[in-house]
Amino acid sequence: MTLIARIMLGGAPFLIGDALISSDDLSNSYVTGVECQLPLVGEINSLLAAKERPFRADLCQKLHVFEGRLAVGWSANDSLQAERALKVLREVAKKPDVTLADVQEGLSAIDPDQIKGLSLVGSLLRAVDGDQIQCSVFGHNAIAENVTGFGEVQAAGSGGRTFIEMLQRNRPLPSKANDAWAAFSVLGTLLNYELSTGRSIDERWGGRVRDSELLPSHSATREAR
Repeated sequence: MTLIARIMLGGAPFLIGDALISSDDLSNSYVTGVECQLPLVGEINSLLAAKERPFRADLCQKLHVFEGRLAVGWSANDSLQAERALKVLREVAKKPDVTLADVQEGLSAIDPDQIKGLSLVGSLLRAVDGDQIQCSVFGHNAIAENVTGFGEVQAAGSGGRTFIEMLQRNRPLPSKANDAWAAFSVLGTLLNYELSTGRSIDERWGGRVRDSELLPSHSATREAR
């Protein structure tokens, strides 16, 4: 699975996504044969097999921006489901005056059975006037909760609930904080979770493993896209 999320900072949407995709189908020749190299560790699937974890992993880009205005993050064990939705969104984004209704109409036109395991979080940029940003947000099969200092947070994937709980445990950022640095602070919180617990790979999200042992007492680091 994965971790994708959207937070609001200074009225601007920030999308967060990891780089890990996993599969439970160990009989799939691609899954059993794929080599996934992670920094400082090497071939992660050999480690997963040695630890008798019931899944295998690969790396995949999960944040996409179309026409500079439609941004979306996805989570699914089956990347084909993501491709179906992304192709639709890519075409929708080409409309000169694309609206949120266009996005929703495009997604609703897809056979639900073809994307039943897919989660999406996204934002549509409508206008920018100086530091004022107008945007619409959307989600599909995602958790949505209001978190102080971050507005409505949407998250999905195996790390979605962990992410929201992290934000709820931490104090709201100062209102004068620069948006970009505020985003770095959120990523730092995620990094601290991986370094201090090492559970993210077992939870099937993240992008790097720091240690050769996939155990809670060891650590993992996160790769954001």
